[in-house]
Amino acid sequence: MLLGLFVYLSLLLILPLSGYGLKYHTTIGRNISIHPFYWVGIIYFTLIIGLRYDVGVDYLLYREVYLGQSSPRADFIAHIGNYVSFEPGFSAIVNFFAKHRMHPCFLFLSIAFLQSSFLFKFCKIYRSMAGWVLFFYITSSTFFDSLNGMRQMTAFYMYLCTIPFIQKRKFLPYFLSITAISLFHKSIFLMLPAYFIVHREIFSTRKWPAIIVLSSFVGGGILSYFILNVLFPSIGTVLTAFDRVSSYAENSDNLQLTARNTSLGMASLIYLSIDLIIVYHLKELRTFYSNKININIFFNLFLFGSFLYYFSTASITLSRINYYFANFRFIMLGFLVYMLTQCSPKNKRTRNILIITFLIAISLAWFFNAILHGTKNLPYQFI
Repeated sequence: MLLGLFVYLSLLLILPLSGYGLKYHTTIGRNISIHPFYWVGIIYFTLIIGLRYDVGVDYLLYREVYLGQSSPRADFIAHIGNYVSFEPGFSAIVNFFAKHRMHPCFLFLSIAFLQSSFLFKFCKIYRSMAGWVLFFYITSSTFFDSLNGMRQMTAFYMYLCTIPFIQKRKFLPYFLSITAISLFHKSIFLMLPAYFIVHREIFSTRKWPAIIVLSSFVGGGILSYFILNVLFPSIGTVLTAFDRVSSYAENSDNLQLTARNTSLGMASLIYLSIDLIIVYHLKELRTFYSNKININIFFNLFLFGSFLYYFSTASITLSRINYYFANFRFIMLGFLVYMLTQCSPKNKRTRNILIITFLIAISLAWFFNAILHGTKNLPYQFI
């Protein structure tokens, strides 16, 4: 247990500090700039996350397939009752290490390196906010989900680096990036339409975003019932041409999560309060970042994830879809807290301090609860 606490606390310390240090660099010669903190964060994340063991069923089954090579085309992750091939990118990595009979730790080290590289590449683009972004990352469900759901979470980290293409309105690089990411997880094609929508100022005020979040929270149970009992049984017959998606929709075991349900108790109220705090500051965020980034991109993706969150927890299918949206919460929190620390007029200083304290306290409470009570987080085992 002490080893586990040390590992997670060291990540909690080193990753945000590495993000904060991205604004500093060392110049070699005239044209070579080295960001030492960039590599400190990547290497530490790669070693700690790549060498861990037994962090969930997905992880163990990847390891089982790798070691046994009994079915190179096996994909047990969805438990859909038949085998579907891994995407070419992930298969290439698996086959490379398996062909050379290397220890499975090299497979997981390579995945962790990919995840951390793209995460830090994203943070390097938005380096001013990187320290806070990485703090809320390491204390979020995004981090703990990535320990087990490696393929899709790697696709999510890769997707983060396509955001500048949306802001600069460069569709071809965006499309090519999505296509390349699909070599790791085909579900990334869900994000292709985002290019045409998320850059817009869809909501001019915070009224409708607040209504959307509250409506999803209040009506989550009704929406879950409709989706699980009406929509999915109907859509399954329409999607028969897509075997994998059809299997998701037709198999009730894959639609409903036995480990969780839509009633999340206190946790749902905490997430609701965090989402409403972000929505409340929408106008201030737009003003503060107007000359830096298009905050609408991040806010719209976050808002859709918040809307899906309160009823997607009852369905594996919806939860997997929502990975690409709900995980923007930690980014919005990083952007929000950075803004509050930089823009604090006297009449709002006390309020801003209280908000920052609340968000940090809630995040740390969730972090320690996930470590102490989350499945497979303790004891921390090296492979």
